[in-house]
Amino acid sequence: MKLSTDELASILDFFKGIDDPRGRHGRRYRLETLLSMCAAATLCGAHGWKAIFEWVQDQSPAVLSHFRCRKVDGEYDRPSIYCIRNIMTKVDPGQLSAATAAYCRSIGWDKDSDAIAVDGKTIRGSAGDDGGQTHVLGACAHGTGTPIALKKTVLNEGTDEEKRTNEIGVFKPMMDEIPDIAGKTVTVDALPAQKEIATYLHHRGAHYMFVAKGNHPGLFEVLTRWAQPELAGRPADHVDEPKRPMHGRLEKREIWTSTSPLHMITFPWARQVFAIRKTVRQYRCAKPDRPAVVGEPSVEIVVGITSHTAAAADAVKLLALNRSHWTVENRVHRVLDEPTGWNEDHSKIRSGHGPENMSCLRRLAIRLVRAHADFVTPMLRKLARKPRLALDYLVCSKNQKRIRRWLWIIWARIPVENYCLAIH
Repeated sequence: MKLSTDELASILDFFKGIDDPRGRHGRRYRLETLLSMCAAATLCGAHGWKAIFEWVQDQSPAVLSHFRCRKVDGEYDRPSIYCIRNIMTKVDPGQLSAATAAYCRSIGWDKDSDAIAVDGKTIRGSAGDDGGQTHVLGACAHGTGTPIALKKTVLNEGTDEEKRTNEIGVFKPMMDEIPDIAGKTVTVDALPAQKEIATYLHHRGAHYMFVAKGNHPGLFEVLTRWAQPELAGRPADHVDEPKRPMHGRLEKREIWTSTSPLHMITFPWARQVFAIRKTVRQYRCAKPDRPAVVGEPSVEIVVGITSHTAAAADAVKLLALNRSHWTVENRVHRVLDEPTGWNEDHSKIRSGHGPENMSCLRRLAIRLVRAHADFVTPMLRKLARKPRLALDYLVCSKNQKRIRRWLWIIWARIPVENYCLAIH
């Protein structure tokens, strides 16, 4: 059994399919070369154009050879900071996100997720002279946080109403960049939960799961009036309560589902309503000098609607979808803003498609790091010391391709007599 070409392809091969925004004349570097350099530098902790440029300048000819750089007078030619900035602000972010998602799926780290989480993030440090901040709306795969599509908008005032208006305006163009969402579930927080978006997703064959808040006062009031007697009058349809404390707290999630309030709701294609109650208690483990300490409970209740029928998505599935939606916030957004990571909140990049493309490469870097380590920050320090590891993670080196052949052989349990066939 042999691995196909796609299964052993490096990220350069996936970047080849992206349209080159430059003119035909004067191209000194291949598009895939520039993008793979930016991806490797970001994987090693580079924050912006200057950091990427300095990372490229510091690399040895042996490293540059893996990026298929051209030679001038026998030496590898390194791109300037202006070349890096020019290509990263002009490349189509939809194609770049699709290429990175396809790359993660091809090497077996990601499967085609059946749920997409849509969430926005404001990059506060990107304010221009007019005070406008860059706001990136992203679609990510549930569980892993792999970027699928990203779209930029600008906030002048930063209010919730402005965020809602801008996210609605870029939601459809962003989702249009995802070729096939039929049969998938799209989960969003309160701001983009709008009737026109629900209709759009239905026409594309997708399902939605929306959380209702104050931006939909009528819907929120109906669901709240239904939830109050439900939570007090009958047991939950499903309870998720880990047996052990996690991250210093005990957390309990309960969900109630119903179809009875649907006649009072004018939301299109709604098939179920739900209410989720989350109870959190801070917990300190017992020690020889003191007993275990359990804090006072903190209760949060959220209500929402979904286009899934009860037969297609029961309470267990809805609670799992709600929880996995917030893994994007915990596993991606929080890591992006850490000062020891990429410190995205203080990024000054705001021109062209730069914010979306850099955010895409940062999210790809998080996915690659988490595939090899549990903690991101120590691995970033290791990658800064050993940049050759970035080539292995991006499958740019022959050594990593050889390793992946053997891993595939072991995983597939190929008989011993076929090992030579698989290697050659």
